[in-house]
Amino acid sequence: MPKHTNQIFVLGATGFVGSEVVKEAGRQGLPVKALVRDPGRAGDLAATGAELIPGDATVPETWIRSVTGCRVLIDLVQPKLPRRLGLRGIRAIAARRLSVMTSLLQQMDRIPAGERPLLISVSGLDDLMPDAQGVVRANSPLRAKPAGFGHIGIPVRHVVEQSQTPRTFVYLGTVYGPGKSFETTIFPQIARGAFRLPGGGGNRMPLVHVEDAARALVHLATLPAVALDGRSFVVADGSNATFREFCNHSARLLGAKAPGAVPRWLASFILGSVLCETLTSDIGADPFSLTSSGFAFRYPSFVEGLPPTLARLGYALQESAQSTTPSADIPVRNRAESGV
Repeated sequence: MPKHTNQIFVLGATGFVGSEVVKEAGRQGLPVKALVRDPGRAGDLAATGAELIPGDATVPETWIRSVTGCRVLIDLVQPKLPRRLGLRGIRAIAARRLSVMTSLLQQMDRIPAGERPLLISVSGLDDLMPDAQGVVRANSPLRAKPAGFGHIGIPVRHVVEQSQTPRTFVYLGTVYGPGKSFETTIFPQIARGAFRLPGGGGNRMPLVHVEDAARALVHLATLPAVALDGRSFVVADGSNATFREFCNHSARLLGAKAPGAVPRWLASFILGSVLCETLTSDIGADPFSLTSSGFAFRYPSFVEGLPPTLARLGYALQESAQSTTPSADIPVRNRAESGV
């Protein structure tokens, strides 16, 4: 007989999205185990009621027993990225990420079937091939030729599909919020008028607030395994805003001038070809697979998500920008959702 508990096991628990997942699960009263390198430095996670499991994600044999019997394992391991990312760099990162996943799956496959958790493998939309309208959905095929961060995600998906472990695949849009590069680089540069949009920023960039990303993952983790195993989900707010719209509205809220632009070739030289490719790709996202499972976004677009984000970071917001939203900033490119 199956011996699953309701516990959620989180890899990458101290990361931008991972820490928010642990906190969201705690807010919902769900039991969580969080893998951390140093429990002494993860007091904020312990305060949520999570059980901290000391260990290194690259050495799963040392902590895999703690996974046995959990309901799901959410893999949010994020490789550290250099400021400039080209093909050579992404291939090295992809090789390390694939090695970590291969080791994890070998250990997971040794867990008795009745006690083996379902793996929620999290990646980005770069993995998926857009349709003729440039939109990706849950049933979109993988790109035949990797682009952007798809160099990492696509090989990982292939190796997961070859394992015995039950799994679901979750594809996140660009996650924004009070953390990561948005806190340390993008918002500060916008605030002082120094940010520049690669290629002009006219490309659609599927977005999701970090709170909604975490809420979506916790929501999926509580669904019956039969509703997850073998399926894919797209987690993006569906507004399909452009990067320019997002940055221009950020500037208005901060009382700063709208960001300028740099040619794509120059952005590629500064940021590296892979990072530039991701930031300038024109992709729309259809989150129907997620919303049809009963999930509702707290922040349906950046218009709702930016004010609390910037306020949490300590910025004084312009009241006029909050009360009056120019029509150009209201995303209206939602496409008709269709069941997939």
